[in-house]
Amino acid sequence: MTEKPKRTAMSRTRLIIRIIVGAIGLGVLIVGGILAIVLPLVQPIVDAGDGFLEALAAQNFDSAYAMLAPELQSEVGENGLAEHFTNADLSDWSYSQRSLRNGVGRLNGRVQWNGEATDFVLFFTNIDEQWRLISYNFEPAG
Repeated sequence: MTEKPKRTAMSRTRLIIRIIVGAIGLGVLIVGGILAIVLPLVQPIVDAGDGFLEALAAQNFDSAYAMLAPELQSEVGENGLAEHFTNADLSDWSYSQRSLRNGVGRLNGRVQWNGEATDFVLFFTNIDEQWRLISYNFEPAG
């Protein structure tokens, strides 16, 4: 009769380390898979947000107005963006949250507005294969 080798404390430690490393690797694969699915879905919304903010930063209010959904165009009026954003020095924006739920895209972020940190939220919907702004809000960061 042969004796089974006894597990030493060292071999148990190695087993635990292998299990932990395997679990971390699996977690990384799962998160990577989710990101690979989600990021392409929200990238067109991010592109639309960048386009809107770039137009405002360039004081190109006609282009920014064209990016609004018809309902928001009616609410804001043709000169509404110019009245609100003229002389607004917008720069260095970034997004802290990107989401798409029930056909509505949402971008939360922060922008430098005349040197002051300002939080914003932009909401989009897809109209005729284009992401159009349905709502926006800018507030001083706090």
